[in-house]
Amino acid sequence: ETHPSFYMSATAQAVRHDAEAHLNEQSSKNRNITDALLTSMAKLIIAPNSESEVGISTDAHAALLSLCKYNSHEKDLAKRLFDILICLWDYLQRQQQRESSTAQMRIADLMIDVCLLGDNEIEAALHGPQCIMVKLLQLALDYPNNDPLLQMSALDQIERLAVNDSKYPMSTKRAEFLLSSDVLRKGLFVLVGVGDEEFKVEEENQEMDPINGGAALRLLTAICRVGVLSMISQSSQISEETWKKFETLLQMFQRAIRNFHPKGELERLSYIHAASSLVASCSIVASSTESSTLAKDILNSMWEDTTVL
Repeated sequence: ETHPSFYMSATAQAVRHDAEAHLNEQSSKNRNITDALLTSMAKLIIAPNSESEVGISTDAHAALLSLCKYNSHEKDLAKRLFDILICLWDYLQRQQQRESSTAQMRIADLMIDVCLLGDNEIEAALHGPQCIMVKLLQLALDYPNNDPLLQMSALDQIERLAVNDSKYPMSTKRAEFLLSSDVLRKGLFVLVGVGDEEFKVEEENQEMDPINGGAALRLLTAICRVGVLSMISQSSQISEETWKKFETLLQMFQRAIRNFHPKGELERLSYIHAASSLVASCSIVASSTESSTLAKDILNSMWEDTTVL
């Protein structure tokens, strides 16, 4: 590490090539992924000259993601990686340098990519009171925030957890986190200027955060869409307690939209997206024969809300 320019790029490329070309479901079972390897590759993501040589962090990111993807039989691999990322995150925070913000987002980007692989990975990210997900939530939900651009990036990373497509279908644990996290719900509603009755937060008169209120509203929209669509999913195994929390979240979200008075073009676009997305999701529920009674009740409540419509 005395001469990083001599080894960083070559190491990142070599490990990425080996991970992507040789690690498959069969061969990976015979390989032991050491903490030393995970640590070395993770350090390349936040390396000092990774700013000027972006390929280094990109290769390191891809290599670590491949190791997690093809070694899913090692149930503690993601947790070991996240423990290392926590140490690096804490180190960056102690530096208190502007460059650290970019490195923290690289860590967050890798963490979210790993979480999208499945339930074991999302559980590892949520393990412990000072887990890697808590670190990201603190950046995303801190209010007021001294670094709104970093906060916006953190909110964007969390929004990626709401993806639900053929490549990354929504998993039960991921949906449970999005729909039932009290910290996430409270923080987002503070940013959009709505109080949380359950937490006795009376902030109805607070205005939406002028910079990141729209991003918070967009994330709430994505979360509500996850919940509404999960109601008609035959494979959904969401717990009853989570459904109750989601019902509360949805009611507050509807209230936030009703009380929202956009002041600029960006806020206006955020409002239109939030309202139309919720109505569209409810329409899908209405057309499905698998919809639950709760889904129908939510749908009726939405249709009867002439202020939002």
